[in-house]
Amino acid sequence: MASIKELCADLHDELEAVPFNQKMFRGEQTIAERKSYLASWKPIMKFLDPMVPTPMRRWENIKNDLKASGPGHHVPVTSSYAYLHHIDSLKGKEYHAHVYLNYMGFMFGGQIMKKRYPDTASLYEFDDIVYWRDYVRKHYVHVEDEKFVQQVKKGFQMHIAMSRELGRLHNVVE
Repeated sequence: MASIKELCADLHDELEAVPFNQKMFRGEQTIAERKSYLASWKPIMKFLDPMVPTPMRRWENIKNDLKASGPGHHVPVTSSYAYLHHIDSLKGKEYHAHVYLNYMGFMFGGQIMKKRYPDTASLYEFDDIVYWRDYVRKHYVHVEDEKFVQQVKKGFQMHIAMSRELGRLHNVVE
């Protein structure tokens, strides 16, 4: 059986190719872009955090990173709320796919971002990444379940929509 990473490789690559994300990966985000990015994750992580152990929670970290990014207020992009609404509509353990996608993304993709944005990177700081990676895989990954795989793919699509909207908002050319 293919791994979840293999099953979603095309969507992962599409997400990484979005110009807003490319700019972020290069460490070239403006303060306004960074604030919009963080603000857009705030409602999603506030919703997901109660579903994970306390050391994995990210909402407070995002609040701290927003504060560290300086004065000014930014609101989440509309697609952030669409993603939140989607997760909120799920039944049972269908949200596990979104725990997997988001926390693993912040754990591993975040290691690059910590270097690029050290003042606003507490979002990506985990005490023991290896432990939490294994924890997420053990408690939240159900690759044999078609609905799980569909939800991870849906999550990637929502991430792509958020990144494109952030790009349009800040005139990062597509």
